[in-house]
Order: sequence, then C-alpha cells, then structure tokens
Amino acid sequence: MDMPVRNIANENARKAFSAILDVKENHPDAAKEYLSLVRGTDAFIHQCGLLQTLAFYLAKKKDHHHLLMEHMLEYLGPEYLPDCDRLKGYRRLIGRKDTELMLCTAKIRQYILWLKRYAEAMLDEK
Repeated sequence: MDMPVRNIANENARKAFSAILDVKENHPDAAKEYLSLVRGTDAFIHQCGLLQTLAFYLAKKKDHHHLLMEHMLEYLGPEYLPDCDRLKGYRRLIGRKDTELMLCTAKIRQYILWLKRYAEAMLDEK
C-alpha cells in the first residue's frame, strides 16, 4: 500500500488561503490592521520568540491581534485552540518541551510566509 505524499508547503498554502479568506469575508474591518500585523510577525517571532509574540497578541484587545493568534494556534492543531479559547491554547503551548516548541516555531514561521503572501494579495486595497 502506498502512503500518500504530503506536501507541507501546499498544506500551508491551503490553510493560509482559508484563514485570509475568513478575514476578508467575516472581518473586513480588521483586514487592514491584520495585513500590517502579519507583515511584521515573522520578524517579531525571530526577535522575541513564539511565546512572547503570542503573549503580546493575547494581551491586545483588538480583533486583528486575536485573529492572527487564532490562525497561528489553529494551524498548529485543534488541541491548541480548544473551544476557540486562545488562553487555553497558549497554556498548552507553554507546557511543551523546548524541542517541541522549537518545531512549532519553525512551522509557524513557514505558515506566516503564506499568510503574508495571501494577505498582501487579498487584503491590500492598493
């Protein structure tokens, strides 16, 4: 029996497209700010780390921060966004071993590239 070949880049692209489509269709008021935020997220993660970046987004009270955090946690898996509860998901991420957290960070950074590409294509009004 042949195992199906997984193309992680294609999976990232599909998930990112769906996330940006959600912003465009269901959160148009947050679209401009989301675009700006997602453009700087990879650098923020690189400088501060994934946990600190997510803690910053968790502390903010604006839609675009919460949307991006939800997209990032949801990307990691349903266990990181139980009942759409960002705080529970964040707590689960904090509880991971350093090596697991490093893997999550690498995955998120690759995913952010796709989110940024689609956000620039679909949310940029220029």
